[in-house]
Amino acid sequence: MKPTQTTSLIVLLLLLAGPHAARAQEVLAGPVLNATTGHYYYLLSAANWINSEAVTVSLGGHLVTINDAVENNWVFDTFNGFGGGNL
Repeated sequence: MKPTQTTSLIVLLLLLAGPHAARAQEVLAGPVLNATTGHYYYLLSAANWINSEAVTVSLGGHLVTINDAVENNWVFDTFNGFGGGNL
């Protein structure tokens, strides 16, 4: 399911920067709809901020800004433990 023009797209990063930044970035999960906010979320592989923002723009969105505890809890519950790791 692709996000519509009226729906926000939010992208998460598994990790920021580090040695993984040189690899091509991948979408690891998503789109996942948060029914409460109406936003779609993707989980991306590790990269630096500049590369991550470029990927998110190509998906039609921007990197996530979490503004409240409800959204933070949803993100944690949805993506924590993805691939056996912790956010």
